[in-house]
This record gives sequence, structure tokens and C-alpha cells, in this order.
Amino acid sequence: MHWLYQQGGSSTNLYLVQSGLVRLTQVMPEGDEVLVQLVGPGEVFGYSSLVLNCPSSTSAQTVQRTRLMQWERMRALELIQSIPRTTFNLFRIAVRDVVYFNDRARLLQTQSVSHRVEWAVAEVARKAGTKESRSDVIGDGVGQREIADLAGTTIFTVSRELSRLQREGILRKEGRRIFVLQAGKLYH
Repeated sequence: MHWLYQQGGSSTNLYLVQSGLVRLTQVMPEGDEVLVQLVGPGEVFGYSSLVLNCPSSTSAQTVQRTRLMQWERMRALELIQSIPRTTFNLFRIAVRDVVYFNDRARLLQTQSVSHRVEWAVAEVARKAGTKESRSDVIGDGVGQREIADLAGTTIFTVSRELSRLQREGILRKEGRRIFVLQAGKLYH
């Protein structure tokens, strides 16, 4: 794992994940670190550094072997000015993230813990899962802690819900790996 930048520090780069996975986290005033978002291949992060001149509100850390492209702020701004389509693409990414966070907030406020855990399993499998014999496999540095953070619950509750999903044949747990066998049956 490698830190790209830390909350409260200066982050002046725009990043594109080519392969691997990045965790965006925040430390709350009480000292708890929470997962804000997982950023996977083909996704961009750090774009707020292009327009906000303030310390970073999140920390970014690679979770597994990760390959990134990065542009320093001034170079990214030059690209935006010289290639107008870039502005539209970044705007589309920002809007997608706003929709994601609104949907996640609604989910946390209105859905049962069972639904939230199912959604988080599907989200982690989508972002960090690898394909293995017709199932998505969650592992390689990502697990119950990330699922709990996304679902807004505890690891103990996640463990209980994963056991229930295993009894229902939706997934299988093997050590630290989770095999999602029937992703279509998860809440999404």
C-alpha cells in the first residue's frame, strides 16, 4: 500500500486509475477513519484540486498493486483549456460522483442494514473484485472492513450478514476471500 496524499495536506494532482484500486478515506473529528469511496480502473480522482485551493478533504492510498496516470495541476489545467472535451468529461465524472454520494446517503438513511450490506458487497465486488470461474472474488487487500464502512455498520454485523448470504447460496467465504456467486440477488 502506498499513500498518494493525506487529508489536510496538499494534493495538486489529477489521477486516473489504470489498474488496481485506490481507497479514499477521511479521518473524523473523533479520530475514526472512514472509507469515502473506492476508485477502480478507468476512474478519475483528485479533480477537486483543480478548482479548490484548500487542503485535501480526503486521503488517497493504493490498496493493491495499482497503476496510475497523474497530471500536475497546471498541466491538467492546460489540457482542459487545449482540449475542450476534457472539461465536459471532468464535469460528467463530478456529476457521477455527486449522484453516487446522494444515492449512498439515501441508502444509509432509508434502507435496512441487510440491504446496505448487500449493496456494499455488490459495490466492492464491482470495484475491487476479480473474475474467477463465473464469480466475482473480493480479496487482495479489500474485505469486511471496506464493506462495513460503505454500509455504515460494524464488522460484526457484516460478518453476520455474510454468513446469512452464504447460507442463501449468494456468496461463499473462504478465509479472507469472498466469492460472489449470484450478484444479481444482491440489493443494488
